[in-house]
Amino acid sequence: MPISFSYSSFQEAVTDLLSPATSLEGVHKLRRLSATEDYDLKTLTEACIEYGVFDWLLQSLEYCGDADEPERTKETLWVFTNLAVSSEGCTVLLERGVAEKLCCVLRPGQPDDIVENALWALGNIAGEGRAAVESLIERGVFTHVCRYVTEVYGGTVPVRVAVHKVLSWTISNFLRVKPPLPFSLTMPILPQLIYALRTFVSLPHLSEALTDTLWSISYLFREESEGVNFECLFANNNDIFLRMLAQLHGSRMNRTPVLRFVGNIAALDGGTPARVFTAPALEHLQRLAASFTPTDNVAIKELLWTLSNLLAEGPTMVSRMLESNVLQTLIPRVSPPPCNGVVKSNLWSSASEMSWVLENMMTESLDDDGGRAAAALALLDSGALHYCAQTLTAAS
Repeated sequence: MPISFSYSSFQEAVTDLLSPATSLEGVHKLRRLSATEDYDLKTLTEACIEYGVFDWLLQSLEYCGDADEPERTKETLWVFTNLAVSSEGCTVLLERGVAEKLCCVLRPGQPDDIVENALWALGNIAGEGRAAVESLIERGVFTHVCRYVTEVYGGTVPVRVAVHKVLSWTISNFLRVKPPLPFSLTMPILPQLIYALRTFVSLPHLSEALTDTLWSISYLFREESEGVNFECLFANNNDIFLRMLAQLHGSRMNRTPVLRFVGNIAALDGGTPARVFTAPALEHLQRLAASFTPTDNVAIKELLWTLSNLLAEGPTMVSRMLESNVLQTLIPRVSPPPCNGVVKSNLWSSASEMSWVLENMMTESLDDDGGRAAAALALLDSGALHYCAQTLTAAS
């Protein structure tokens, strides 16, 4: 249940805020109010406007020269971060120029905790959606963040692990919007994402940053993104593409964005899937299928969707699929839907995708030279017919 706005607590914080002797305590109180779970942030934001709090907070980010300056700056940034959780807060922060002021914090020489708080605030604003991200881009904020990422990854600005984590998360929030941003706007961050993909894999302490990097790459390469260029993924013998596929065998957190990425590539037109899903790529899919347990229903559904799209490419892909043993490995691990009358579940979604896999396998395989018979035999041996019978029983 939402917690009602307390004018007395707010006015107490403002009174302290406006007094030089107690301004730090005032910011502390304001931060605690904004961080209260289920607090009425809309009314708090309106009250901050009415009492001129935003103007004071922005001024406090300027150099004050007293001993409380670092702590006051950190607390001010946390207030912005907390207010950015609400739509009203995001709107006001953008209108008041807070985002541009936060960019001034992202520079060499700033303490890591200050940079971390500024990134949290920017990430929350970007997480509000497409309109907020477009506003940030128009204000030059995304360009500034890209430049800062380049400095961090290039070693010009050494930062602690926590900054790496929130920086990767902030980038993913910029890129996750729907509909996707035009590729021309997001492409400048691609070299940094590729660097992170290559580097963070071998750094266990940056595993969370790697996961967000994988999400960012999956967001960047969506077919509905205007002007998207998938070909850069397949340069140098499919280097980036195969590096992404290799993350299917890492943590479960990494598997989800990579499966989404792989599914997007498999759904492309123009023969691209048949060109890039060669034996090395399919080997990754077979290894993934072999690792599945009965609890991996969501991942199984995603893989089935990918395979159904690949099989629709024609006889060549059917032959490759049979040679790689992807389906023969996956089908025995797909649990049939239960006979409980519940039709909205991941198991029924998997059953739907499985039907497309089996249909495409049979209709796209060559009828001559025993191609279709070989496909049918492989499906029978892997238990496809038994699965279909169990699914039909559950549906009846």
